[in-house]
Amino acid sequence: MAGGGTTLEYTPTWVVALVCSVIVSISFGVERLLHRAGKHFRKNDQKQLFRGITKDQRR
Repeated sequence: MAGGGTTLEYTPTWVVALVCSVIVSISFGVERLLHRAGKHFRKNDQKQLFRGITKDQRR
């Protein structure tokens, strides 16, 4: 970093924990969104969209 900002060594533990918690929360939210989108796509028979958000590459 230019300017000699604070390093992780001097960052308070609660700040590190907060940032990690935010990242984990966003990850869970995105996973939940993809799960609900997949259920919606299967329910409405939109196979191509469902296949696009899953690893299923079968034709």
